[in-house]
Amino acid sequence: MRPVTWLHMSDFHLHDSRAWAQDIVLSAMCADIERRRADAGVIDFVLATGDLAYAGKADEYALAAAFFEEVTRVAGVARERIFCIPGNHDVERDRQRTCFSGARYVLQSQNDIDSFLGSPEELETLLQRQANFRRFQETYFSRQEKKWTHDGLGYVSAIVVEDISIAIVGINTAWLSEGGSSDHGKLLAGERQVIDALSIAGEADANLVIAMGHHPFHLLNEFDRRPVQRRIEEVCHFYHCGHLHDPESHHVVHSGTHCLTIAAGSSFESRHAHNAYSIISLDVMQARQTVKTIQYKPTDGAFSYENNKQSTFVINAVRPYSLDELARAIAKFCTPLASLAHYLSALLIEAQAEMPIAVGNGHVFGTLDFLLGQAHGDLKAATVAFMAIRNPLRLFGGQMILDDFFARYGAAVERYGILLNELCTTDPGLRQKLGEREAEMRVLAGVEPLQPFAHSLALLQDLATYQDWESLRAQAERLLDSPERTVAIEAQRMLALCLRQSTEATEKFRAIELYNEITADELAAAADFAALASLQADAEDHEAAKKAVLTGMNRFPEAVEGFAAVGQKIVEATGDRAFRDKLSAKRAERRTA
Repeated sequence: MRPVTWLHMSDFHLHDSRAWAQDIVLSAMCADIERRRADAGVIDFVLATGDLAYAGKADEYALAAAFFEEVTRVAGVARERIFCIPGNHDVERDRQRTCFSGARYVLQSQNDIDSFLGSPEELETLLQRQANFRRFQETYFSRQEKKWTHDGLGYVSAIVVEDISIAIVGINTAWLSEGGSSDHGKLLAGERQVIDALSIAGEADANLVIAMGHHPFHLLNEFDRRPVQRRIEEVCHFYHCGHLHDPESHHVVHSGTHCLTIAAGSSFESRHAHNAYSIISLDVMQARQTVKTIQYKPTDGAFSYENNKQSTFVINAVRPYSLDELARAIAKFCTPLASLAHYLSALLIEAQAEMPIAVGNGHVFGTLDFLLGQAHGDLKAATVAFMAIRNPLRLFGGQMILDDFFARYGAAVERYGILLNELCTTDPGLRQKLGEREAEMRVLAGVEPLQPFAHSLALLQDLATYQDWESLRAQAERLLDSPERTVAIEAQRMLALCLRQSTEATEKFRAIELYNEITADELAAAADFAALASLQADAEDHEAAKKAVLTGMNRFPEAVEGFAAVGQKIVEATGDRAFRDKLSAKRAERRTA
């Protein structure tokens, strides 16, 4: 699946009196779009967020038509894939002044707006101020499929790009506009318009919802801003706007939903301004969205300044697939994967977090973050490609039949599963661990794992066995704050073991501190006391070392012989006969017990 890419333009202010300057800037923009399209590939659609005209006059839309013809050529986008909404400059301000003034004075609550938008005659009178824009939209884009809101203000167009169903939601924020600072805080979109538009988008079963309005939310009247902004940000993945001539983007999160607001710069303000347009790219496979803002540099006469802003695209499934239905679909898609199907499904829906990672001549289990820090290899590449399937799986959740999904995206699943099966033939330990995880997932069948910490312990122990000290240290430090006490203590123990391998005195002292903490815990083992005593003896802190040995012997009498070597080491270093006698007595006591 390739990224979905679209252009965002706004605020053209087209007018005959400025035709020469406009032509210089907009020709440079079109040349830049054509060049970037040759480099980047397909542009899927264009959003134009208002102010096509300068004063809403009919002849200004003839200029808009000519400009969009050039855009279709350089962007390779059909006329039906250019979506427009009106701005304040698309209003003829000298028309219906009385109606406008009365509406602005009277509409002071959502009830007022609901009543007004529900009255077609009154609204139609006011909308005569946008008549030329509406006529241009109806004629130039006559073949564009739209579903209009009941009040005729907003619309929804549904398109499909790379299997992704996209709803383009156009919101008219300029129907009560006259332009300039007098609009600030007095504009109305109308919650009714937004509810209606989003309802149409919902009926389209869209995977991706992109809304656009000319004005940023903060310019709306406060009583209208709150519900309008909340509803758009709760449903839409993107909100595009213009008006301020200042390009920016920012994220908003509402109860797990994420909306990226993108404000465009002005496509044409003047020949000497930093005019701008944006290219947005959404890579579903990598869950990444990029906003590239390209600005005009007057001294160069070209769009030569570029700013990139990248962020994570958060995908929430409409209806997540269950573990069992996903496993059955994988087994049906590729029969050899049936023995791993529930484990693979658990990785895809994140009911299982750890996967095989090549270490030395064997394999350990760790997280994707841990895997990404390892050297490149066939297993790493196959795992990364497999895990990328999680994103389209979420995006199409509940909306695509799984047989169809795997027909399109199953190659990475098959490649990863087959590779795991091949590795199991040469690594019996891996085969056993995968079998255990598959059995767990079969029993749980979509329920969260009951013992998620067991795998963390196994990973630490495996890394210690392979003496992969660097990886062991990284994993142990990550688990120090584990909510499971057993895991946290084992992480301390393994980190101390790593530090013991160092030649740095500071690392040795940190290991001593860790062993002191471990031996104070009821989960301590005899080996912890022996390791502590050995480190203290090496540091010539013999009194502390003696104490560690004797305390360990008292606490673990069955392990007395295990303290003999470190005890003898202390006796040889200190010549302490009394301590030697205590060791002998403890050993004799154990033999006669």
